[in-house]
Amino acid sequence: MSVRAPDFFIVGAPKCGTTSLHRYLQAHPQLYMPQRKELPYLATDLTDQRPGMALSGEAYNDYFKEAGARMAGASWVMYLYSKRAAQELRAFSPEARILVLLRSPAEMLYSYHSQLLTHGLEEIENFEKALDAEADRKRGKRLPNWLPYPESCLYYTEVARYAEQLERYFDAFGRERTHVALFDDFCGRTAEVYRDALRFLGVDDQFAPSFERANPNARARNASFQRRLISPPRWAAGVFRRLPKPVQRFGRTIQERLFHMNTREAPRPPMNSETRERLIREMEPETRRLEALLGCDLSAWRT
Repeated sequence: MSVRAPDFFIVGAPKCGTTSLHRYLQAHPQLYMPQRKELPYLATDLTDQRPGMALSGEAYNDYFKEAGARMAGASWVMYLYSKRAAQELRAFSPEARILVLLRSPAEMLYSYHSQLLTHGLEEIENFEKALDAEADRKRGKRLPNWLPYPESCLYYTEVARYAEQLERYFDAFGRERTHVALFDDFCGRTAEVYRDALRFLGVDDQFAPSFERANPNARARNASFQRRLISPPRWAAGVFRRLPKPVQRFGRTIQERLFHMNTREAPRPPMNSETRERLIREMEPETRRLEALLGCDLSAWRT
């Protein structure tokens, strides 16, 4: 079976504005973005760890059957973190273009931890304790037993190693096919950063969507129910995979609606200043490496 290879990918990083960018590009008449944002396909170092996590080629194709002649794109924030994704995407879609959004590691990780809690993927409520658990988790300890994602997604500082992640895409696709934008610029100059992305993709850059904020901070109303939604019993998941495809699609729609009904928008308190300083200090070598790689000043990430 031939699988439709997208023309471009939004690869991450988490909590850096990728949901908003996905929606803004989705609104463009020359582009096609599936309604579902996160499409786990390839990135086999991650997806092979969790049977049933990756989409089949047939299921992946279903998301693009309405694309027609439009330029098609796909998103998954774990593509940047994955050690294999860059080369696998290159083999899958050699002429693809890559969109990357990056944010201060301290701010990204604080927001990422909050999202993992909301999605039922993290059980340590305290951010500092979750950071401190990384060493134990790398030894297979203190991991949620219901986790449907690879355990390595809870290695917080590894998720924030942007330079080595970005180098993989520069090596696979070249700098001319990899477009990097910063979260602060995207928030402060949204229309300009959006136009830059459109020019990079080679489509009409005069189109402007409604720049509404997407993916605000939220919390689960009932954490136990959220965990059941994202990680049902193994027997139930097995039965679900044997159902007809239309029934599976309907089931996922119901699951998504229940998930959103069980979440509420909730402001996130400011990060502890000592924790911020700790993360800035720990990530400083990576920040300097990224500055050299991109040729830009990231001094704002140090405050």
